[in-house]
Amino acid sequence: MADQFLTFKIGTSKYAVSVFKVLEVLPYTAPQALPCPDPLIAGIIRSRDRNVAIVRLREKFGLEPKQADSNTHIVVFEICDNGTKMLFGGIVDSVQEVISMDLSEEEPPPPMGNSIASRFVSGVGMRNGEYIIILNADSIFSSDELETICDAVIKSKEEEKI
Repeated sequence: MADQFLTFKIGTSKYAVSVFKVLEVLPYTAPQALPCPDPLIAGIIRSRDRNVAIVRLREKFGLEPKQADSNTHIVVFEICDNGTKMLFGGIVDSVQEVISMDLSEEEPPPPMGNSIASRFVSGVGMRNGEYIIILNADSIFSSDELETICDAVIKSKEEEKI
């Protein structure tokens, strides 16, 4: 049975994540900056009447920053960390399409040593001669990074009250 995945590009690589982890896809708008020491946090946006921390996925994946353009989007993910659901938005270079992929055709990722990518890459697929890196959205961030993301949202809520 085929599963549905949203595909997007960051740099020259194509990534896929289960559509069940995607709350929405938004055209890029500059996030409201926050005083946050973590360079991965771009700021916050308002989505569905909630503050959502926005993360620079290019930098998370070890790529150089890039100026947003007309293809840039924000993908709002709903993830689960120790039974707690949380939202974050990821800046992607472009959103491609929703595809069906049979996970039995997916190959495990090649050994990556101690790379942080080995934590959140669940497999590698191939479609039309192009590799698709399948992400486990729940594992993209470490517990410390998730805490920083949550703190950014909490801080923004406190500043709203002022």
